[in-house]
Amino acid sequence: MRFRSVERKVEATLRTIEKLYENDDDFLVALKKSQSDWEKHRESTLLAFFPKEDKYSAYGESYEANSFRLLEGMTRDRLNILTIWVKGQESNELGHCSVKSTSELKKIRENQAVDTTAANARLFHDETTKSTNPGVEAMTEAAVVSP
Repeated sequence: MRFRSVERKVEATLRTIEKLYENDDDFLVALKKSQSDWEKHRESTLLAFFPKEDKYSAYGESYEANSFRLLEGMTRDRLNILTIWVKGQESNELGHCSVKSTSELKKIRENQAVDTTAANARLFHDETTKSTNPGVEAMTEAAVVSP
């Protein structure tokens, strides 16, 4: 399932963020809470779409495919948001916030053993910019890939 692939990318992105922002305890606490809240939101949204107890008799054979498609879309949107912290920002397009500048992230990457190999870099290219939410797409566009 594509959902599982996107979910693994979210997990890898969170690990990368934790490495890049390891000295920002306040941010990491907020990120952990944000992720936990988002996971609860994702599950409650899925329940709102499919509220019946016996999912298969209520929604038929397509329940599994439809629920995974919904989960994939929501998870892809989350990945797009998380990717902003990995890419960084140029010229404070997002304002003064927890997102580091691309130059600061470059210095951190040079000083840390953050996996920036081609295998990890694939996580942050075309596939992550295919958001189902135009607002998420715009925020992702604002963040620029670190050189």
